[in-house]
Amino acid sequence: MTTPLKHRPDGLGEFEPNDVVPIEHGGTGETSLVATQDALGISGKLDRSEYIQHFKGVFTSYVALTEVLPTATDGDYAHIDSGSGFDRMVAIWDSSDSKWVISQANTGANTDEVPEGSQNLYFKEQRVLNTVLTGLGIGTPTDILATDNLIVALQKIQAQIKANSSANKPVNWIDVKTIAIFNVKVHLPGTTLKIANINGELWMKGSFQIVNQITTNDPIFTIGNKDWFVTTAVGPAYVGLTSTFALYSTTMSIYSFGFVQAPAINAMRFYCTQNTPSSESYNFIPFHVGTLINPAVGLI
Repeated sequence: MTTPLKHRPDGLGEFEPNDVVPIEHGGTGETSLVATQDALGISGKLDRSEYIQHFKGVFTSYVALTEVLPTATDGDYAHIDSGSGFDRMVAIWDSSDSKWVISQANTGANTDEVPEGSQNLYFKEQRVLNTVLTGLGIGTPTDILATDNLIVALQKIQAQIKANSSANKPVNWIDVKTIAIFNVKVHLPGTTLKIANINGELWMKGSFQIVNQITTNDPIFTIGNKDWFVTTAVGPAYVGLTSTFALYSTTMSIYSFGFVQAPAINAMRFYCTQNTPSSESYNFIPFHVGTLINPAVGLI
């Protein structure tokens, strides 16, 4: 390589147009760039086919990276950037383990700064509402326990509803003669009184016949089981008051009847509120007595 000279020191005369000063390149003794490249063995440029692009791009998550590039070659690397608030991470291909290795972990200050994965998903209200009840089966109508999981608890509730629903079974009318003690003045062959638990409520219907007068202080029958008690007026007051005509009276006589509950002796007594005639029959259309203390009593 030579550099043209514009001026010459005094005494050397004038520069000629073609005067040059030789410059040695890199200590090779060569005076041209091409000769110097040859001497150093770098005479040619890097061939395009010999250039390898190892950077594989930027991905929003590790999952996205592995989906696009499940395999790579030694030297390959990529960036993972989950968005604003996250440091960019570098993933380098590890050929010995055949996987991408994160060279820097991204630690968020809270869950708002940690990207959601594909398997361990965040708790969200809509996801809870959309959760299917896998494994729900037929349960037993027993109490729900603190140790029960949600599926077991729902099975128990469903079983309880079915067990207590009158829609799933007929009304069980019970002959009062089978659970009560009747006054000796009642003619049992002519008595058809029945009681039933209908959706937790006590009802009664039927008729009875007397062969002698029964006074207001003398119960017509007594049920000695407090499971048949109702939730109102436990004491001397009448519950389930109803009225009916005397069937064989020569006049239109109306009589009132009701229950009195005596918890001290576990007794539920049925009275007439006035003295009866010496011989008569009374018929009752179904009437409501009250809400049962035990909603399961008398069920099939």
